[in-house]
Amino acid sequence: MDHISLVIPTHNRYRTLRITMPYYLRQKNVKEIIIVDDGSNDETESYISKLKEKDSRIVYIKHSKRMGPSCARNTGINRASNNYVLIGEDDVIFHYNYSRVLSRALRKLNADIVGGRLLFLKHNETLESCISRHHKQTLDGKIIKEPLFFGDFSAERTESVLFLHACVLFRKEVFDVVRYDENYLYNYFREETDIFLNAKEKGFKIFLIKDAVAFHLPTISRSRGGCRHFDSKSVVLKILAGPRKLAAYNLSSPLLRTIFHQLDIDDCIMKFINNNYFVEKYFSVLKKEFHLNNRKTYYKLFFAKHLLMEKLLFLQRLIRSCLCIN
Repeated sequence: MDHISLVIPTHNRYRTLRITMPYYLRQKNVKEIIIVDDGSNDETESYISKLKEKDSRIVYIKHSKRMGPSCARNTGINRASNNYVLIGEDDVIFHYNYSRVLSRALRKLNADIVGGRLLFLKHNETLESCISRHHKQTLDGKIIKEPLFFGDFSAERTESVLFLHACVLFRKEVFDVVRYDENYLYNYFREETDIFLNAKEKGFKIFLIKDAVAFHLPTISRSRGGCRHFDSKSVVLKILAGPRKLAAYNLSSPLLRTIFHQLDIDDCIMKFINNNYFVEKYFSVLKKEFHLNNRKTYYKLFFAKHLLMEKLLFLQRLIRSCLCIN
């Protein structure tokens, strides 16, 4: 049996860890669970300490200050003692056999990096119902699809891919060559895509595996905390961060927290900044892979358009739901 080190970065997500950790503890071939606390000031440490008393596989590492998700993952990788490293997240549930299916597929395909399908749960939805729903549904034509920016990781397919979502299994030797780029300081967007393109450039094989399934918690459950948000030194971003902080810490209504989370302006700015850095870094590779004909500026502006359309689509759905209620 393959022995796996599981790395889970987290920041102020005690509430979601209570939901996701039981599923991580059920992963049979995971021999080490490394929780990297990226400077939390909630109940995360006490919760993990109680779990450690019951499960000797758990290793707890805490950053004295917030360093960002890339740094948190690299910290966990440095501590990992097994030949395989699986990356988890504090707001993602692994299906019962996720790690085992991935490790078997990695060996069978002689791959270096493998990840399963990532499905988004609805509020109060069971895992099996979510799988059934995604099996039947068709893609929403209103959502912008552009391979330079987005991959569909919900589809039932096994194939070689250019990049994956965050929760994947690596051969540990991959990290002798590539690491998470810690220049993505602001927000989650792109730091996980970055490492896959870097690995692909170095000749490592990456596969999406249809039989392994992970589940993202609904927004209503994860709108507080998060390793991914990073406080910028920018005065503008600090001013714009006000509504998000208000929503995260002071609003009692889950619906209001979800609305603030979805319409987060500084979140859009940080995603745009990270995407620009990503495009600058990998444009020649992307141009060759996707046969792109436009200049870099076009894809930066295209992404800005996507962010705007994403927010408008959310508002449209919100208004429709409110009208239905009334």
